[in-house]
Amino acid sequence: MTRRVRSLGLALDLLALLGASTAQEPPRPPARRALLVGCTRYQLASIRELWGPANDAPMWSRLLVGGFGFREADITRLVGWPDDPAGRPTRDNIAAALDRLVAQSAEGDQVVIILSGHGAQVPVDPARQTPDNFEPDGLDEVFLPADVREWTPQGVKNAILDDEIGAWLDRLKAKGAHVWIVFDSCHSGTMTRGGGPDDAERPRTIRPEALGIPDRALADAAAWARTHDKEGNVDPGPARPGAGRGSVVAFYAAQPFEESPELPRPAEAPQVRENYYGLFSYTLTEALSRRRGPLSYRELAHDVATRYRADRRSRPPTAFAEGDLDREVMGSADRPGRPPMSLSRGVGGLSVDAGGLLGVAAGTLLSVHPPADDPRPAETILGYVRVVDASPFAARVAPVAHGDLPAVAGLPDGAVCRPVERSLGDARVSLALVAPSPAAARALRDALAGLPEATRALVAEPADPSRAEWWLQVVGDAAHLRHGPGRSPSAAGDDGPTFERYPLADPSRLASAVGRDLAKLYRWQALWRVAGAAPPSTADEPGLRLEVLRAPGPAGATTGPIEAAPTLRPGDWIEIRLTNDGRDDLWVSLLSLDARFGITPIPVGSVRAGRSARLPRLVVGDDAFGPEGLVAFGTPIEAARDEPDFRFLEQEPLGQPAPAQRLRGGSGSSPFTRLLESAALGESSRGLVTIPVAVEPRVAASTWVTVRPILK
Repeated sequence: MTRRVRSLGLALDLLALLGASTAQEPPRPPARRALLVGCTRYQLASIRELWGPANDAPMWSRLLVGGFGFREADITRLVGWPDDPAGRPTRDNIAAALDRLVAQSAEGDQVVIILSGHGAQVPVDPARQTPDNFEPDGLDEVFLPADVREWTPQGVKNAILDDEIGAWLDRLKAKGAHVWIVFDSCHSGTMTRGGGPDDAERPRTIRPEALGIPDRALADAAAWARTHDKEGNVDPGPARPGAGRGSVVAFYAAQPFEESPELPRPAEAPQVRENYYGLFSYTLTEALSRRRGPLSYRELAHDVATRYRADRRSRPPTAFAEGDLDREVMGSADRPGRPPMSLSRGVGGLSVDAGGLLGVAAGTLLSVHPPADDPRPAETILGYVRVVDASPFAARVAPVAHGDLPAVAGLPDGAVCRPVERSLGDARVSLALVAPSPAAARALRDALAGLPEATRALVAEPADPSRAEWWLQVVGDAAHLRHGPGRSPSAAGDDGPTFERYPLADPSRLASAVGRDLAKLYRWQALWRVAGAAPPSTADEPGLRLEVLRAPGPAGATTGPIEAAPTLRPGDWIEIRLTNDGRDDLWVSLLSLDARFGITPIPVGSVRAGRSARLPRLVVGDDAFGPEGLVAFGTPIEAARDEPDFRFLEQEPLGQPAPAQRLRGGSGSSPFTRLLESAALGESSRGLVTIPVAVEPRVAASTWVTVRPILK
């Protein structure tokens, strides 16, 4: 499931005290245990079979055993529907396995729980709605075991509620265990149906009617919640401070109201059962299997968000994490400081021990300096290398000429590398033209041909529509702009929600409207890629920090950060705080990016080193639903005497006319402002976009999903 689970703050388990080691007994080393749940074959005929969980579980097992020292005997697997009933992922078996983890756990133990399968939202019993257990939308988030049954007025039989998982996590934390739980599922009951068995992406979500939930029950739950909602009723998440001696970190594959897909991996793999994995599980295990040293959960979450943003851009899902994120992954200590990036010579050529996690992507340019034990000054530049390809934690590089230096073949092993230019990859809008007839296809092709050359250069057209991020799809007498759903187009054209609709009758107006909106998509996505390429601020690399806090209204105390529950609804209030943890005074510029691809600059001004700025409160509007967020850029005041002006990035949402005049950064703007102007407007950048590190600002971002109420 994808939503957070609540911490109930239970008292310490008496059995934990009775079973604690005595002074006469030598302390035992911390144990490592895992529970891997993969639901594929559901016994309820209306629930579609999944392929990925059967492959997710062994993939996780290999990582835990080979990469983190788990013993096979300490990993419980409940996967598929085997002949042995004890190995099936039923509710009773999952509950018993979680109870055993609680009974076996002691201070300092590492516990990993993977829940892979279908999730859903179901109407909550009003009798269970209390201030400490409140569902604002009237729906409970549930994980569906393989033996789940249909809904009754008392609930969905055999489903596992988020509250129940929260209680197990509290008991583990009270025992002193450090828990990492991964929900590779979704629980949206209102998304459109998935495609057929040959689709590239298969959603891990089901519609309410598949569980027998009537529309009346959903309406009653929403009406009750709307009537009884009270300010401050916010789910505190899985790891409320002080709720136990251990820790809990939760990773979620998607936000509420989003699908979490399973799909072939690697991307070019044939679309057959054995190649399907949960996108979230595959991304996490791939990142961890290639790590070169310790990392924190926060860094891992940043890496996943960066990879999603680079690969899927604005296309869902929106993965997120919460809990004790500064703890070392599957460790009990804080993550140590980062070592310098170093060059290695091997059979496969040159490589560096850093990748996407540190903003190192294909095309990034690195300067090469003497190894740590070399007597030459550390600032000496021996040559340059450019990244050929990169994983999250490593990159293959090749010598290149740059500036006055030629390509150097004999660079020393262990040389220190530093970024000179970060590459954002191919920033073009990935667009496929989808039409039911040759005549309709010609209309779309003529519209693109009618665009100015500068606008056409912002678009890349993959041959396979299922690989495109966006579709321009003809349905009836109009072209619909849609997110590429990751599958082949349906004959009926029923391929998800429409972002904008363009009548086909007037070719010149069609070209003008499509060109206007494609430029908006390019600019919006370019900003996200700039934010995603920047490494996160850490204790050893302080910088700009952005917090978004929930507020009860235009006045009153805030109720906590949205990180613990990153969904907002129309009418919700937020407060924005910006903290400068670095040593330099900063000009800070804040941009709001909405789900309709509008961009609004928010004035901030300067923030002194070691100080914070609090902005006037904002209310969530009722005209956009989907991923939204804020991006903050901090430019050292010493590097830019005048405050940077980012108003040239302002744009109306899709379908709205652009402002008549675009402001420019001007002669007093910073180098980063001029570069961002060039990249975001697409005026001098085609395909690959790079940012010189010398002008790279401090970057911070916060994202959430604005969800539509079930009933208005």
